[in-house]
Amino acid sequence: MHRKTGWNALGLVGLVFAPIGLIFVLISLAMSQAGSMFGDTLEAGTMLVSIFGGVGGLFLILGLAFLAHELLRRHRLRRAFDDGIRVDAKILGLVPETRVTVNHVHPWVLECAYTDTSGVMHIYRSRYLYTDVSEFLTSDTVPVYIDRVNEKTAFVDVDAVLPEIRKHY
Repeated sequence: MHRKTGWNALGLVGLVFAPIGLIFVLISLAMSQAGSMFGDTLEAGTMLVSIFGGVGGLFLILGLAFLAHELLRRHRLRRAFDDGIRVDAKILGLVPETRVTVNHVHPWVLECAYTDTSGVMHIYRSRYLYTDVSEFLTSDTVPVYIDRVNEKTAFVDVDAVLPEIRKHY
């Protein structure tokens, strides 16, 4: 079963930066080839190729790094859901994520807590929810799938406590 893991800001930036960087690098290579075909040895042409190549290379490297980080995060969340330890965590509340703004509105995050057998409380947060779903919650607990490799990585299964509006947000 596929569960929504959501994209974070760095992943979206990577989706923009990588293609832009690739385009700049390709333009730089094309300009370099065109200059060498015509025997152009002007410093201005070389400088323009260097600037396009440098900026493009920087954007490409940053974009690929951001994408790799995002894909690794999503892989870990899927691994937690598929092979992790399922616990029922108590819902602490729905809180706005004030560090993020989408269309001048802060997304909501479901916060929940789980106390393990040694008495340590772990607090987990769901993916971003773009509507206040507090009135639709059907339970005071939510299933959380904790990764067996790293207990800080956990998938909060919001869809399990929001069956009525699952298709609407």
